[in-house]
Amino acid sequence: MSVEGPLDPFVTADVTDAQLAFLAVRPMLIRRSRPWWLALFRILEAGGNSTYVSDRGMAKVPNGGVMAKRSITSEIRGDRMADLVVACDIVAESLTADERTVLRLTGAVPEGFLPAVLAEAETLKAERRRNRRAGAT
Repeated sequence: MSVEGPLDPFVTADVTDAQLAFLAVRPMLIRRSRPWWLALFRILEAGGNSTYVSDRGMAKVPNGGVMAKRSITSEIRGDRMADLVVACDIVAESLTADERTVLRLTGAVPEGFLPAVLAEAETLKAERRRNRRAGAT
């Protein structure tokens, strides 16, 4: 997995290794943040009359303005992507000096990087669920 083409060292000088690693795996993370079952919610949201799935339309905001409401599918995708981005950042911290050099020069992450990111994201999600349950009791 790599960013398209070789990286320019002058362009990447101000970019962290974690950001470069994220850019290398971003297309896969975007696909992972959009599970197939969200298509079912999008179909229900498109019906427009289903307040069970989401309360679509315009929301009143302070000072008399209106704002488009987020759909439940965009909220789910955003939450899933947030977990993946944080997990990518955590896993990128564990890259060795050689792996960081390869990342800087080629834009390629090690073979086990994406599976490690996905596993870390699952751990973060499990922690968030535990914390939510502990706060509810």
